[in-house]
Amino acid sequence: MIVIYPSPDRHIPALQFPQRTDGAVREDPHFDNHREENCMKQSLRQVAGTALLAGAACMATPAHATSEAMMDLLKVLRDNGTIDQSAYEMLVNAAKADAEQTEHQARKVAEAEAKKATRNTVKIKTKEKLAFESGDGMFKWNVFGRIMADYTAFNDDRTEMEDGTELRRLRLGFGGTLWKVWNFKIQPDFAKGTVTMKDAWLGYKGFHDTQIKVGNHHVPFGMDLLNSSKYMMFIERSLVANALQEHLADRRIGLSVAHWGEQYQLQGGLFGGPANGGADEYYNAAVRGSWAPIHEKDKVLHLGAAYVHGFKGDAGSHAIKLSTRPETHIGSKLLSTGSLEVDDYDMYSAEFAGVYGPATLLAEYNHASLSRPRGASDLDVDGWYVSGSWFLTGEHRNYKVKDGMFHSIHPHGVVGKGGIGAWEVAVRYSDLDLTDTGAGITGGEEQNVTLGLNWYPTRTIRFMANYVNVLNVDRPGSSHDGDEPDAFILRSQIYW
Repeated sequence: MIVIYPSPDRHIPALQFPQRTDGAVREDPHFDNHREENCMKQSLRQVAGTALLAGAACMATPAHATSEAMMDLLKVLRDNGTIDQSAYEMLVNAAKADAEQTEHQARKVAEAEAKKATRNTVKIKTKEKLAFESGDGMFKWNVFGRIMADYTAFNDDRTEMEDGTELRRLRLGFGGTLWKVWNFKIQPDFAKGTVTMKDAWLGYKGFHDTQIKVGNHHVPFGMDLLNSSKYMMFIERSLVANALQEHLADRRIGLSVAHWGEQYQLQGGLFGGPANGGADEYYNAAVRGSWAPIHEKDKVLHLGAAYVHGFKGDAGSHAIKLSTRPETHIGSKLLSTGSLEVDDYDMYSAEFAGVYGPATLLAEYNHASLSRPRGASDLDVDGWYVSGSWFLTGEHRNYKVKDGMFHSIHPHGVVGKGGIGAWEVAVRYSDLDLTDTGAGITGGEEQNVTLGLNWYPTRTIRFMANYVNVLNVDRPGSSHDGDEPDAFILRSQIYW
């Protein structure tokens, strides 16, 4: 390919129009005019041809080089009188427009080629997690997990409690998205020396603001139970969550549908037994909804309610035991109904949550009614808690309307980058009553106060300290009646 560049030192002779010599006889003025007109046309054709030749020669060069070459050539043509100033300006404008169009087309071609080249390129994200994504965004795959190690020391009262350390949670799982509309999650827990499957579900999110799940996942009930252990305000959940929510509405295999809008979310599902259950299992149907009329960055008002109905598939009875430790994970269970034969049960929940800057207030009430066979009286139990926290460093809890839950804390200053992390103080009061004298069940009643201090050096690392004071255990006929132990708990955790 030949590329022609005009040389500044090369002289291009001006085109001369034929002129009359002095003293020549003018035979015909019309003939002279016609001859001059032909000369003018010939000159313009030469100019146009020269410009076209230069343009064609420059087409093989980059847009920037083409523009400079054309400008140089037009200046030479103007300076030696081949074209006048108006023609020069017209051609300059045309050359600039052509150069811009050429550059735009070249940019579009380059973008198309780059997009085509990266379509099959895998993107890897390593900021606080490990995630992979296809170049077209159709497929995503991420690895996640959590490690939580605890130490618990008791100040015994009537019941002897053993101190100890514990690997509370050890999870490693993965999840992802397929063809943008299918998603999945697999999350086992290895902390107890055996594998416990927490999550194993397949989902579809192709409908607007809707998620469908099938497999082992959360029953939509209980704000305290649904809130991830990664983000909980305290090391252990409340008395009511441990005794009622965990026993009657924990993860199960089933089908659920969740839908959300700008201020609300609604979830419902039908579930069988847990992942390690057998054929002779209990079923339940559950629904949970919440409304957040205020959900700004650091201001939240959340109101929620939930209901779950449990029943036996073959119309037989099922053994259920409601019990709990004093908001610790080791030590004796101070409250317990013992094993009960139950035909079916109903449980209700009312939720409140509020965030105002660094302050958070949470409250929840649960009531459960258990129907028993062979004419035995129904058992009615209930419990509630109220908790609050304050970030000394000014952070706030992050709320999502999509699931009506709170998520990770983002420290203003990260340790390792010149910051001190986020510091939070918290307090909780819990009350649980598992006694129903009319039904002849004395499971006991307990009130607790828990104080907490949380330090978040980064978003995914946290150190926690809790002091649990059992105010009273009212359980006549039990060795735990009147027991008032204290517990001091430490936790270190990381998740990704």
